[in-house]
Amino acid sequence: MGEGLLALLRAAHGLAAAIWLGVSLVGALAPSALTVIRARGWSLRTVAQVALWALVVTGAVLMLDRLADPAVSTLYVALLGLKLALVGAMGMLGLLAPRGAGAGEPNGGWRWLPLLQRERVLLGLGLGAFVLGSLLTSAYESALRG
Repeated sequence: MGEGLLALLRAAHGLAAAIWLGVSLVGALAPSALTVIRARGWSLRTVAQVALWALVVTGAVLMLDRLADPAVSTLYVALLGLKLALVGAMGMLGLLAPRGAGAGEPNGGWRWLPLLQRERVLLGLGLGAFVLGSLLTSAYESALRG
């Protein structure tokens, strides 16, 4: 894959991560702001979902490109596994605990995890994945300088 395309994918991945984290911060720390935003007819949820799909697609391509490099270290693979575990936990929480309540069931039947707490858990997992992404870049570059 060409270096120009990889640079664009890295930029898109970073931008999508920043957008997703920004929307998540608003949802977790200022839920009343979401009410104002919705009242104006805007949807940050759509923005977050597009950013999330961009993260998944660009992340998969970038991951496969890096794993194809024989210079990848054991540390890189371990950090990647941890990041994928966090992303998987985010996906499970997002898919298995839908935002909308089911018939007569607050928070889609996930009474043990109130909606605001769920948003904060998702934000924490996302921040962890973001930090691990930075550590992955450092581990990869360190192996190249090795």
